[in-house]
Amino acid sequence: MRLGALLLAALAVLVLVLAPGPADGRTVGTCELKKALSDAIKLHISTWHQDYLLDRVICTLERESALNTSLVRFFGQESENEEDDYSEDDDDNDHERPHMYFGLHGALQLRDDFHCQSGFRTSRNYCQKDCSDFANDDITDDINCFVMSESWRWNFYTRCGYDQETLYFLYQCGE
Repeated sequence: MRLGALLLAALAVLVLVLAPGPADGRTVGTCELKKALSDAIKLHISTWHQDYLLDRVICTLERESALNTSLVRFFGQESENEEDDYSEDDDDNDHERPHMYFGLHGALQLRDDFHCQSGFRTSRNYCQKDCSDFANDDITDDINCFVMSESWRWNFYTRCGYDQETLYFLYQCGE
């Protein structure tokens, strides 16, 4: 078995063992998330524009994570960094180029290479948190990190964009 595939399998098993189970998380309600985000994001724009912005952001998050607080997903891709621990002169012909992995954590899918420290890779750890803090049922720290890092801006057009179907995604929440 190739080294990369073996490492990926080991990582998957580790995630399954260490990830919180279904009882450790919950599904955040869209109206609950709208209230938390509107309290945290302070913009000097009209209520209509803020509702429109939150509608797009929460729609994207709902499509990405189903607003499941315990969701942790890992992705891998072949590294393009020539200075990785890989040598063209290596005598082992089965040795392959290392893979870069990143994880998305919690209902807001915060990245472990930027927002938090997962222990699987180096991270900027912008929010000074352990990634497991974002995979529990308390979304307070998730919201703080999401707003402080301005990650909500990245989600604005990602999935829902100008989709007319989702224009009134949060209409049922009222004021």
